[in-house]
Amino acid sequence: MKAIIRQKAGKEFSTMKVQNIESSKAQSGELKIKMLSSRINPVDMDLMKGFPSLKYKNPQIGGIDGAGVVLEVGQNVKDFSVGENVFFYRLFSDIGTWAEEITIPANYCAKIPTIIDVKEAGTIALPLLTAYDSLTQLNAKKGEKILIHGVGGGVGFQALQIAKQLGLFVIGTGSQSDKAVLDKAGLDQFIDYKTQDFSQVLKVKRS
Repeated sequence: MKAIIRQKAGKEFSTMKVQNIESSKAQSGELKIKMLSSRINPVDMDLMKGFPSLKYKNPQIGGIDGAGVVLEVGQNVKDFSVGENVFFYRLFSDIGTWAEEITIPANYCAKIPTIIDVKEAGTIALPLLTAYDSLTQLNAKKGEKILIHGVGGGVGFQALQIAKQLGLFVIGTGSQSDKAVLDKAGLDQFIDYKTQDFSQVLKVKRS
């Protein structure tokens, strides 16, 4: 199968190369997946550059999240079946999604709802989990207000949708070109970061 392999430490794409490597079988607790989509996250390039604390495999496939269809189900996996569409996020210490097929621990995966396109699902796993983790750590209560900077970005847009599900009043800074999409997603108050100073817009008036 073809995969994008890390040749050496370096942040440029020239440090990666498409190679033919052997496809692995699903081990106990794993799924084997035919990849359908994967995004290039900023952290992907940092991982290719190299983290001193990480031990890289040989060969090391790039990529940290994505989506695909289950080809094989390893032993001791109960919640998934062959043919199901799943999306996933790998740990920094276990990267590797830029390939035609991958094996991955089943507990890194989730089934894709039928209302979401499989290829689109492969672009949201990392920003979605980043946003979810950030919001849940706030312990925000329904009706409270939250300010999201860069609400039109990858993490920001996912945070907006999760915040609305939590019943929060969402204020966001972003670009005017994104406003229509943000309004549709439920943004309560938009601040154009190019023309408005959010600290002045949200300044609390004291009596």
